[in-house]
Amino acid sequence: MNRTVHTHNDDRPKRRGLRLATVVASAAVIGGGVILPATAATAAPMPASSVVSLADSHKHTDKHHDKHHGKGKSKSKSKCKSKGKGKNKNKGGDAKGGNASGVGTNKGGNAKGGNASGVGTNTGGDAKGGNASGVGTNTGGDAKGGDASGVGTNTGGDAKGGDASGVGANTGGDAKGGDASGVGTNTGGNAQGGDASGVGTNTGGDAQGGDATG
Repeated sequence: MNRTVHTHNDDRPKRRGLRLATVVASAAVIGGGVILPATAATAAPMPASSVVSLADSHKHTDKHHDKHHGKGKSKSKSKCKSKGKGKNKNKGGDAKGGNASGVGTNKGGNAKGGNASGVGTNTGGDAKGGNASGVGTNTGGDAKGGDASGVGTNTGGDAKGGDASGVGANTGGDAKGGDASGVGTNTGGNAQGGDASGVGTNTGGDAQGGDATG
């Protein structure tokens, strides 16, 4: 008797695939790994918790650095203070009248010392009238010392009238000391009239000391 045996070839690939899957699954369980597709094997983005952890670590490092090294803020403060009390020393310029000499009419130049005013020490300039000498009419220059005023120590400038000498009419220059006024110590300027000498008519210069008020 002949038997006909049918072989199901269509089922063979399925059974082979099932065996292969079973082997792979067993290997994965033994090795403790998971087989992923090729697309899943690429680098995945870092979880948000890891980014926060790194940021916190960086912040902590910066605080640690700032604590030990400072934050770059300058703490130096300028303590320079001016200790000047604003006391000034004011001095008026001195003056000297020019001399005159010769045959004829000679008159020495007048002089007026400069004024000084302000807060502090004020001193008026001195003045000296010019001399006059020669044959003829000789007149010495007048002089007026500079005034001093303000708060502090005030001293009027001195004055000296110009001298007159020669043959003829000689007249010494007048002098007026500088005035001193203000709150403080005030001293009027000295004055000395000009001398007159020679053959003829001689008249010495007048003098008036400076006033002091305060």
